[in-house]
Amino acid sequence: MSFTRSAVTRIATRCSRPRAVGESQQRAWVSQLSAFDAALQANSANAPLPPRYNPQLNAARDQSLTRSPVASTSSSLPPSIAHTSLAPAASPTAAAAAGAGPVALPDPAAVDPDTELLSYLARLIMRDGKLARAHSALDSMLAQLHLATASPPLPVLRKALEVVSPQIRMVGRRKGTKVMQTPQPLTDKQRTRQAWKWIVDASDKRVGDKEFDFGRRLALEVLAVLNGQSEANKSLVGRHQQGVTGRANVGR
Repeated sequence: MSFTRSAVTRIATRCSRPRAVGESQQRAWVSQLSAFDAALQANSANAPLPPRYNPQLNAARDQSLTRSPVASTSSSLPPSIAHTSLAPAASPTAAAAAGAGPVALPDPAAVDPDTELLSYLARLIMRDGKLARAHSALDSMLAQLHLATASPPLPVLRKALEVVSPQIRMVGRRKGTKVMQTPQPLTDKQRTRQAWKWIVDASDKRVGDKEFDFGRRLALEVLAVLNGQSEANKSLVGRHQQGVTGRANVGR
């Protein structure tokens, strides 16, 4: 027989009601209540405890959580993400090949050198704050270079900038009543700026040749620099001649 606590409570409530009953009826109720209580204790001893109150199940669950703290979330991860606690251990050869140091991750703040160069050149030719127009001119120049050379245009542009990049600039220093021109070395960024300025100035002289597209003029001037037929090449030679002449003034 299986009894519940609600049945025992119901019988106890009936026994506690203040009404006149016979002694035989009271003894019958007391004996029935004792039988119900004994049966309930026997059923409680034999029945398994719920997981919430079972110490063995709780200990096993705590041990599993300690071994894999995120095991409950591993099933919700997409297949492309392999969890570290579920990944197989790496072999000694793979660990030796990978090296003992940490894996180098790409820096999200790092800037691509080509993108940085194009952004710098666009800011140099920007007028009236119209940066989009400057980038459009650069895009047109790169497209013309690609059509003319059938090769990636960025290496061609870098080569042209390197060809006409000066090493020095001339700085006037006053000595008494005289102003002496003294050569001073330039940084890489300053060299790129001066070379690009010479290319842009030389391209502006092509307007008389009915070349009104700024991007096309820049592309023609870059190709002329590589062929040694640009005004930028002459400016470079003149700058270095001035440096040779003014090197005697260094240190005075």
